[in-house]
Amino acid sequence: MDKIKINSGGMPLRLDDFDVIQVSTLAGFTAIIKAFVGNNACIMSGIVVSGGTGSAQVSEGYYFDGAEIFYVPSATFSYDSQKILHLVPNFIDTESRIFADSVSRDCWQTRQYQVAYANPIPQGGVRIDNLIRLTDYQTEYIVTQISQGCGITGMINVPYLYGYTPATSYQYIRVQGNQLNQRMIHAAFTTDSSSGKIGILPVGLRPTSDIVGYYRSGANALGMMIIKKDGGIWVMNASTSDVNYITFQYLQQVEDSINYNVPVGSGGGMS
Repeated sequence: MDKIKINSGGMPLRLDDFDVIQVSTLAGFTAIIKAFVGNNACIMSGIVVSGGTGSAQVSEGYYFDGAEIFYVPSATFSYDSQKILHLVPNFIDTESRIFADSVSRDCWQTRQYQVAYANPIPQGGVRIDNLIRLTDYQTEYIVTQISQGCGITGMINVPYLYGYTPATSYQYIRVQGNQLNQRMIHAAFTTDSSSGKIGILPVGLRPTSDIVGYYRSGANALGMMIIKKDGGIWVMNASTSDVNYITFQYLQQVEDSINYNVPVGSGGGMS
């Protein structure tokens, strides 16, 4: 944002200098708030209604009207079921000074919203019970971001290695993922070998430690699968007479505490 450069030597001041301070400061705060609420009005803090049948109290706080932040002083009212608590603008010009042209002018404007209690609500008034709090917008924003980040989407197709044939019209091992370190492998294949490496994950999708899981081997059996740190996708106990199905989810970033080296085939190890 813009700022005034402080120089020695008797810098002349102009009214535009104060605009630089006001506009830059307000623009920064407004941009942060709008990231959560857009152009919607909201209660930033405070403005909490309390009390019982005798009186209604509203604590002080801050209100954002969609473009600017306003202070709201506290207020107390005698309870009246026919009236509605609302906010109304209260702008007052103050600090009268005599200028060089001998004319008296106000130099400050106190810009606040005040709590009012009436029915009907005047033009420009905003019902307090219709306002959403900034914290609610923040919660909604965070939930939305997490929900979007959790969605599993397509990332890459990995070809089957020799000896493993796609069992559906989809010709590849499908690797999907999200922004929260989760990855998912989908595969459907036939093979003449009960154990072996069906594919290789590219760099960027490989786990930081070997991962062991299970998949559906044929009609009713379970087979073991291992995803190696080097990207190798290994299967054991694969059906040689029926379709094998894999839908396996794993975390890409995992602690490298156990190194699985499960034998494959006739006494061979996976490397």
